[in-house]
Amino acid sequence: MRTELAMSAALDAILEEALRLLDNDISEEVRWGLEVIASLARYKHPIRTYEEEEEAID
Repeated sequence: MRTELAMSAALDAILEEALRLLDNDISEEVRWGLEVIASLARYKHPIRTYEEEEEAID
């Protein structure tokens, strides 16, 4: 479970940084596509609260 949490957080950070770096150099369609990928990744590996993570471990 902690691995999924770490993967989700890492993916969010990577996509956020990619959007920031490409801010002025990508079309609206590409930006939309990256945001869709990010939302699908969050759906597949949702970020849990600390309490939810502790419950999953127990």
